[in-house]
Parts: sequence; structure tokens; C-alpha cells
Amino acid sequence: MTLPPPIPETYQTDNVVINAEAEKAATEVAPPPVPQCPPPTHRETPDYMPPMPKTYMVWNLVLCLLCIVTGIIGLVFSSKVTQRYNAGDYDGAVNASKDARLMMLASVVMGLVNVPFLILYIALT
Repeated sequence: MTLPPPIPETYQTDNVVINAEAEKAATEVAPPPVPQCPPPTHRETPDYMPPMPKTYMVWNLVLCLLCIVTGIIGLVFSSKVTQRYNAGDYDGAVNASKDARLMMLASVVMGLVNVPFLILYIALT
């Protein structure tokens, strides 16, 4: 069973019927109009950040086995990518990503240079 809509409160004073809801609506003040600005572009929007650059974290972690020095330095730069990106420093994150990639490549080169000497050392001892 559905109920009928509520009846608005009315009262009568000196042959004048006053509707309480209409009186309440008349006393409310409309908010001031909001000035309309053109929508901001992506660079002007403070919330907009491009996607996070690659961190090369896994590669640097694995390549620590080939050359521990450049691998650890690469891990430091890899962690800085995430830290700087979360802090809102996109350019710093890109630079840290480039440095992490450079250390990853340096680990590969150093590993390829060191591994034959390591095999030779083990064979001769």
C-alpha cells in the first residue's frame, strides 16, 4: 500500500494562508554565480602526471650478480624513479630512469668483461 504525498504545512493568520515551505524557499539566498574559466590544458592541470618512466629495478637486481658496484648504483637510481615520481618531480624521475638504464648497461658490459677472467681464474687455480 502506498501512502499519499505529505501535505505541506499551512497556517492561517488574519485571513491570510501562509505556506511554510514556500516561505522557507523565499528566505533562502541563492549562491553567487561561479565564474566560468576555460578548461585547463593537461600541462596546466596540477593533477595530471604522465605515466611513470621505467624503473629497471628487476634488471639492476639481477645484474648485481655480474657487477655488484654498478648493480647497486643502478638499484639506487631505480628506487629514486619511484620516489621522485610520487613526489611530483616528473623530470627528476625521467633523469633517474636514464641513469638506472645506464647503470644496467654498465653492469652488462662489466659482467661480460669480468666473466671470462673469472672463468680463467677458476681454471688456473
